[in-house]
Amino acid sequence: MCIRDSTAPQQRVNVGGQPQQPAARTAAPPQFFTPPPKTAPGQPTFAPTSTVPQPSTVPAYMQQEMPQSSQQAFQALVNKFDTVSIAGFSPATIDTNTLPRPSLPGPTTNLAELEPQNRLEPVNAHPRFVRLTTNMLPNSPQVRNMWKLPLGAIIQPMAEVQANEEPLSVVNFGRVGVVRCRHCRTYINPFVNFVDGGRRWKCNVCGVQNDVSAEYFSPLDDQGLRKDLEEHPELTRGNIEFVAPQEYMVRPPQPPVYVFVIDVSVNAISSGMVAKAVEAILASLDRLPGGGRTRVGFITFDNTVHFYNIKSSLNQPQVMVVSDIEDIFLPLPDDMLVSLQESKAVVTQLLQDLPDMYSTTQVAESCLGSALEAAYQLMQHIGGKMSVFQSTLPGVGLGKLKSRESPQAIGTDAECKLLSCQEESYRKLGALCSRAQICVDMFIAASTFADVGTLGFLSKITGGSLYYYPGFQANRDGIKFCHELLRCLSRETGFEAVMRIRMSKGFKVSAYYGNFLNRSSDLLALPNCDADKAYGVQISMEENVTPAADAYMQIALLYTTSGGERRIRVHTIRIPTTPQVADLFASVDNDAMVCLMSKIAADKVVQQSARGLGDGREFFENRTVETYRVYRSLFPPDQKSADRLLFPKTLGNLAVESMALMKSSAFRPGTSTSLDMKANLLVQIGSMPVRQSASFAYPRMYALHMLGEGAGDKNQAGQVAMPAPIRLSAELMPPEGLYLIENGLQIIMYVGKICPPMLIQAVFGINTLDGMDGNNLMLPLLPESSMSQKVHNIVNSIRGVSNTYANVTIVKEGEKESADFLALLIEDKEQQVKSLSYPEYMCHLHRHSQAPGNQR
Repeated sequence: MCIRDSTAPQQRVNVGGQPQQPAARTAAPPQFFTPPPKTAPGQPTFAPTSTVPQPSTVPAYMQQEMPQSSQQAFQALVNKFDTVSIAGFSPATIDTNTLPRPSLPGPTTNLAELEPQNRLEPVNAHPRFVRLTTNMLPNSPQVRNMWKLPLGAIIQPMAEVQANEEPLSVVNFGRVGVVRCRHCRTYINPFVNFVDGGRRWKCNVCGVQNDVSAEYFSPLDDQGLRKDLEEHPELTRGNIEFVAPQEYMVRPPQPPVYVFVIDVSVNAISSGMVAKAVEAILASLDRLPGGGRTRVGFITFDNTVHFYNIKSSLNQPQVMVVSDIEDIFLPLPDDMLVSLQESKAVVTQLLQDLPDMYSTTQVAESCLGSALEAAYQLMQHIGGKMSVFQSTLPGVGLGKLKSRESPQAIGTDAECKLLSCQEESYRKLGALCSRAQICVDMFIAASTFADVGTLGFLSKITGGSLYYYPGFQANRDGIKFCHELLRCLSRETGFEAVMRIRMSKGFKVSAYYGNFLNRSSDLLALPNCDADKAYGVQISMEENVTPAADAYMQIALLYTTSGGERRIRVHTIRIPTTPQVADLFASVDNDAMVCLMSKIAADKVVQQSARGLGDGREFFENRTVETYRVYRSLFPPDQKSADRLLFPKTLGNLAVESMALMKSSAFRPGTSTSLDMKANLLVQIGSMPVRQSASFAYPRMYALHMLGEGAGDKNQAGQVAMPAPIRLSAELMPPEGLYLIENGLQIIMYVGKICPPMLIQAVFGINTLDGMDGNNLMLPLLPESSMSQKVHNIVNSIRGVSNTYANVTIVKEGEKESADFLALLIEDKEQQVKSLSYPEYMCHLHRHSQAPGNQR
């Protein structure tokens, strides 16, 4: 259900049970102008506090609402909640500074004590690789039924380990073979128990006892621990890699293969896409993983398909054109996929000559489907990475598509069909590529409708990446394009991968989200699994099984390294179980929860049974309302008067982030966001890591004209001191200001109408922007300006935590293009789509959280 203005009485909101004043500004005085009085109090408070009476006993009625409840559990619940006080039903009187909202996305290492004092203590998987939505699980159906948010995890199995951190240990069992449970096939991990003097070990997942081979045996000490524990990182580390023996290989590990499929039609040439693609590929040749094993191939296309003989014995590349695009074939299959090391000179010459070869083309048609089929034929025996560059809707040959933009379908049941794959041939090709271990990365740089919903499906099902550049212009988008292509080609990647998740008795993984093919109920096929990909899973309880005090999850990724070694990367995590729903509330990881919710919503809206983007918006709203309703039910009557909205501190940002996601370009109603962009965002959300998702869910805005002391400066370690974000409302934006906003995918700089010339000079190197189109402005780095260096440090810091390279788009107040910036001010009411402001939404949630379930 879309949030709309209500005719019901409105409510007044103040956070913290008592009136609370915004925190005083600690930053230095503004550098460029004195703000008007309405902004003088300073930055809003981002961490509300509350003073709440503490009950001395547990009410009797709570024993019925929450089975097995206890005074201690309820006391813990009370200690971890906040309130929003409601009086008079008047959002206009709300002190919006005191409403809860996120600040900067937290690092993945702030969740718990990750390194024990004793290095021999078992350690859970690092949250960089696995983040649970709740760090406890229910151990009864009653508690599970009360819990209205998703139980699950965000898994990033190939996440990068920083240079200053301990790398994953690699264990080679040699003749012993990989040690696994004979019953459930769980890999040995820190949470197994050795018994019978060390001659057997008990599996922590299924409970079965396994024999210890003579080669792996060690006697136990007085505490029941192996005496050689220090020599076995697999028994102390939750993240580990095993060298896979021969029996884990269907075929010998294949070399890294890169095939580039490039559109050379007139649109691709005139926009500069081909030139930028060639530039980035040339720069990546020495950075491609695999060393001397790496193989490359090239295919170009317009209304015909062009193949290139690039074997090392040639003085120059040879081109072969196939005009029968309905029945494509490979003219010289043995000479089109070559060793990069041996043929580097010929490959370099081809890339240098390619833009000029088609510089005078007048061919506007695209036979992308035929070119994809040719690339599949070239790679099907070996697998690898297919990088596809497309600039126009394919209208001829195999897999030709028709424009299906239909504004009339927006908001109707037909909307979901416009956002998903329309052509069955692409579904079949995607499945074939996945089986052949081919990953498809799509770079779509189109000026008109390109059917991203269909073309992006290839990336989604093959574990690839989708990059969309609407209205591509080389001078504006070229740097972003090159950076993202270089990152795509050179990041750490596991080839020929499959992933399986095992859980202990009482729990199972019931749904998966991300870019993969579900080969069976619990096996994900990942032709490529790279460092930037995250996957979501939902956990459900098994029927008629009572979980133990601790549950276990183990993620196993079998893959081939770029060096040709078959490995098994294993992440194991122990999860306490609880009979108290209060414990679930206390253990929530808000960022992981919102990340998983966004993946679920993105998946919902592209299902054949979906009713369009409205299904996603309803999901966010309903889950938030139901959660607040359940939380409210846990309190005695004297704690839940009609003028108090109760919410757990751990979910303090759920309301504003659910509202923000409903208003985001991915889920918002109306036609302000193109179908291609919506389809692109839904695919991006499916593979977003937690930190990027946190910025997308609630964008961060910075007032550059009021940077605090030290903000934007680098310390000795090269880390940038980020300024405090301000809330996303036009109320805090006087026209004298200069603002920067980012959402994990884009960065927009907003120049106020009367921004001081001194500030403009310090940032742009000119005295005025009058008469200049913001679209044509670039953000220069001015060595003589400390302000310019601070702004660039902030921008580069934002880019450094994302797998995308965000352009800085500059807009001026009053320009038409400023609408994209204003749409990110999600705390304000938006008349165009009849959305609520943040205070109104809080009143809306409170009103419905007091209503009985299913009576909204």
